[in-house]
Amino acid sequence: APPGTTSGPDGQSQAHHGGQPGQQDRHYGQQLLQRADHAAQAQDDQGTCGCRARGQHMPQIVREKLDSIEDNLEFVKKTMAGMTKSEIEMPLTASTTLDSLVNSESESDLIIDPMPNLYFTRDPGACVGNGINIHRMHTPARKRESLLLKYMYLYNRDFATEENKQWYDLSDSYSIEGGDVLNLTEDTLAIGISQRTSPDAIEEASRNLFADPEAKIRTVLAFDIPSCRAFMHLDTVFTQIDYDKYTIHPAILGPLTVYEITPGTKDPTDLHIRRIDSRLEDILSKYTRTEHVKLINCGGDDLIASAREQWNDGSNTLC
Repeated sequence: APPGTTSGPDGQSQAHHGGQPGQQDRHYGQQLLQRADHAAQAQDDQGTCGCRARGQHMPQIVREKLDSIEDNLEFVKKTMAGMTKSEIEMPLTASTTLDSLVNSESESDLIIDPMPNLYFTRDPGACVGNGINIHRMHTPARKRESLLLKYMYLYNRDFATEENKQWYDLSDSYSIEGGDVLNLTEDTLAIGISQRTSPDAIEEASRNLFADPEAKIRTVLAFDIPSCRAFMHLDTVFTQIDYDKYTIHPAILGPLTVYEITPGTKDPTDLHIRRIDSRLEDILSKYTRTEHVKLINCGGDDLIASAREQWNDGSNTLC
């Protein structure tokens, strides 16, 4: 489908919000709602549901409250916004638990935690080549975001077609987040080793890519950046803004190390990994097949300005 369009239920391209949105939204909302129990079970299995309901009766009361929301859109909003105890009528025996009595001073009024980090939609997933990653988020507070994306991907045709491939899943063992994933070229992918993305996750994603002979990506560059909150993701310190230009936080140039990951000769999943001992400009020039590469320092040559730009994610550029 051309940019700004998606593949509709009939296989024809349609503009976003085109066709008959009311009927389609209702249909897709019903699909998602029908699978809410499965989603809740999956969340419970992973310990990431964000639900504080404890005791013998409270979990069922909370579930019944959610089931009573008839409007699909309101149901989804409630799972995102969270729920407080004041919204539920509970008998005293249901609301009193040993935990609530022991921790009465720190007891939260929330029964279902909100998901404020949904604002950062880049992290739960990433488009990679002709497929998609659905990520295992690093912190428990954000794991539910990937679950929402997974169900949208599986059951809503506006977000995925049968031809789409998936290279990583939230059920995989290691954390990886979309802020660390950068498509450099059609055949080269950059992934940051960061506070939120582990080397094991990068290896797993690389194996999944290389195992598919139709996947065009045949080189993964692992950017090892300092593991700290100030450099949370690769995109907070390094972003491609043109085919030959990149914004960068100058403080990472010293400690930055880049590793090349390519398929094995006999078995593509038997990864070949080597450290690249070259300047970053030369590495980018080689793998993007660009004669001249320009790195644009956020804050210029002023160290104080660079630090200020970094705390505002100055190099995290949307193009």
